[in-house]
Amino acid sequence: TNNGQVSNISNIAGLVGQARYPSVEIRNFGIDPIYSCDVTFDYNGIQITENLTNIGSGFGLLSLTSMQVDFTNSITLITGTNPGTVTISNVNGALIDDDPSDDIMTTQITAITPAAGKLVIGEEATGTWCGWCPRGAVALNWMDHYYEDYWQGIAIHNGDAMVDPPYDNGMAPFIVGYPSGLIDRGSVVDPLSFEQDFLQRVVIPPSGIITNGAELNGNILTVSLTVDFQMTVSGNYKLACIIVEDSVT
Repeated sequence: TNNGQVSNISNIAGLVGQARYPSVEIRNFGIDPIYSCDVTFDYNGIQITENLTNIGSGFGLLSLTSMQVDFTNSITLITGTNPGTVTISNVNGALIDDDPSDDIMTTQITAITPAAGKLVIGEEATGTWCGWCPRGAVALNWMDHYYEDYWQGIAIHNGDAMVDPPYDNGMAPFIVGYPSGLIDRGSVVDPLSFEQDFLQRVVIPPSGIITNGAELNGNILTVSLTVDFQMTVSGNYKLACIIVEDSVT
């Protein structure tokens, strides 16, 4: 009759030391509406709890329906793969609900340590004519939000007012459609896979660390690149300098 269930935990991953706000799904797997409950996330020996009251503006969470619980407090990611456990309790004030077997769910949380001096470059092929490309823009925004200082996203436009023809033409042989993406000029990926490829690349030590310089005189911008090689390299290396414009209106 009175039974709350933890039904899903959104994937959590990132870099060591980053903050993450868990998001979990709970379901009313009983008959009576759920008007209040507590949802607790346990990670690295630290617990954070959301105390839910007046659910559904007093109408409650109805039988067999679900709701998303977005935690207002964060967890701090630690090295390696470690469990995160979610527990629903105090369902309608009951110390234990009618079926405790579905009150707990565990997920594995992986956090990695970036290589020193590493910056991953993500290039996204896009165009204002492309009805699917806002998905790529959203992916770039989220990557910048989560991984600033370790990630630089670049939108390469095609067939619109923001096109840079040499760059656009240079990208053409590597992509399969719009939106498409390249991470460190590797294999083409969908923007939805940016994070997955980023986490694989950010642990690889860079051959060289590039320091950017810029000086503005009137309307003349002079830029420079200084490279400090970290290891012996061979082959045909070139420097690429890309100036990006942010928050275009």
